[in-house]
Amino acid sequence: MPSGWLPHEYLQRQNRLNMFRTILQWTWELPQTLLGLMVFVLVRLLDRRAATHRYRESTLLTRTTLLDGGVSLGMFLFSFDYARGRNTPCPDAQR
Repeated sequence: MPSGWLPHEYLQRQNRLNMFRTILQWTWELPQTLLGLMVFVLVRLLDRRAATHRYRESTLLTRTTLLDGGVSLGMFLFSFDYARGRNTPCPDAQR
């Protein structure tokens, strides 16, 4: 059996690839990511009930009522929280 197929070596390789992807994302999208970090901190300070979830490996999704719509800033995604916002459902559901 080739050594590249052992589970622990495969997991170590995947971890290195994920770390490389994260570093590449931080450097390539540095201005957007820094702006996203500032918006993230501001949203968390102004909206204590904002929900933050990890999306995929290295992206944070924050749902808040402070923004009307959604925006992607580097590693940070922001979207309107329809569950806490207006009494109307998501626009996609209105058909």
